[in-house]
Formats: sequence, C-alpha cells, structure tokens
Amino acid sequence: MPTHAERFTVRPHETGRDGKLRLQCLCNYLEDAAGAHAEKLGVGLDRLIAEDLTWALSRMRINILRRPPAGETLRVLTWPVNIERSLFRRDFLVIDRAREVIGTALTQWAVISFKTRRLARFPVSISALEQKRPRFADKDGDIRIPAVGEEAESGPSFPVRLADIDRNLHVNNGRFVDFILESAAGLFPDAVVPEAFLRRLEMVFRAEGLRGDTISGKFRREDPAKNQEAALTKGEVSLVHSLRRQSDGRELARARTVFDPENLL
Repeated sequence: MPTHAERFTVRPHETGRDGKLRLQCLCNYLEDAAGAHAEKLGVGLDRLIAEDLTWALSRMRINILRRPPAGETLRVLTWPVNIERSLFRRDFLVIDRAREVIGTALTQWAVISFKTRRLARFPVSISALEQKRPRFADKDGDIRIPAVGEEAESGPSFPVRLADIDRNLHVNNGRFVDFILESAAGLFPDAVVPEAFLRRLEMVFRAEGLRGDTISGKFRREDPAKNQEAALTKGEVSLVHSLRRQSDGRELARARTVFDPENLL
C-alpha cells in the first residue's frame, strides 16, 4: 500500500490564543500531505488541470485526540483507500515524536471539470489507486449530517475575500472550518477557545463559495436520542451547522462539531 509521510513543525502563527495548533492549520497540513502524495502518484493538481480536471473535497471527518503546541514536530501519514459511492477516499494519521497518534482523518474527494465545475469520471490513473485490502484510519466512512432545520440559531456572516480563495478558484476547505468554529464561538465564554474542547469535526461540502459571496452561518444543538449518527460518547455535546450563500440561499456546506461539555454555555 502506498503510504506517504510529511513532517511539520508547528509555527507560532499557526496557533490560537491557547498556544496550540489551530484546526484550520491542521487541515492545511492534511491538504499539503495529500497534495504531495498525489504528485508522487501521478495524479497531482498540475497533472489534472492539464486534463481540465481537478480534485474537489466532498466530505471529511477529523478526530482530535490532542492539539500540539508551537514548536512541536508532527508527522502526517496518508494513503489512498478506495472509491466509495463515486468518491475517492484518502485517510490520515497524525503522529507525534513519541509515535503516539494524536489525530485521525478521512477525506472523500470528487473529480470535477476545471472549466465547467461539473462532476467528471475518475481517470484510469486515479481508479488504479484503489486498494484491494484497504487500511482505514477511521473505520466508519459514512458521514451524514442532518439539516439544521427551522429552529436553528443564526451565527455570524462572512464576506469571501481574495485571501479565502485557493488554486481551484473557490473558498478553501480550511476557511470553511474557520467559519464553522466562529459560529460555535458564541456558545463559550469569551476567555475560552472552542477548539480546546473540540473532539470531532465532520463536514459535507455541497457547493462552491466564490469571491464576492457573503456566507451566513446557522447552527443548533443536536439531540443524540433523535440522531444516532452523531455517535456521541457520554457527556459530549454535538452541534450541527449550515453555511449558506446570502445572495441565493444556496447551502454550501454542512458540519457537525462535537465538544467536551466543560465550559459550554
């Protein structure tokens, strides 16, 4: 099985108020490791764009066991898994110097036309990466997030800036993560960093965010008795989120955040 490792040292500017790695920056590490491995496998962004194709992240789940402080060096291990319901899955382990796993992630990717932005078939070079005996960082690959519904609370709105746009000409997935966490921040005292209590993030990307959009967030607490898919352990609190474009109401992303309950208002 082709496995790739990238080494990262947490920089001070990648940390939050508590001096530990921000989740958006962890997402950047995952994306960098995946991109470097894709290049080695001959399915990197340059190769695909030359064929009017590009990768588009569709779903992801990140499990956080520990957030490292500035100065700590990590290794991100990543490997291709298989095709699941027309999405290509790639998994990750985040490992510290003591070789302890401090995070896991799974991602599911579509291939789209770079010009038309429509779904495209996987080229043979990508389909050939499916593993006969796949290894999973997270055994449960099914990510389903319910709609927030009418009872949802309104969160802040976010104007999309040029700085939010990536090489695919849309809002980078890490920026969506920031929007989600900002929405949850109002449920914590001002002195508390929500990421300090975040144990899991799940996201489903439904449409692209573009420069000039204004994106509005809504959220609600999830009742685990009504939705077993939240898969909460004792005492955890789950929020479901929705990000929509103000101009047409189009939902761009859904998310689930799972927190330890301490300090949650």
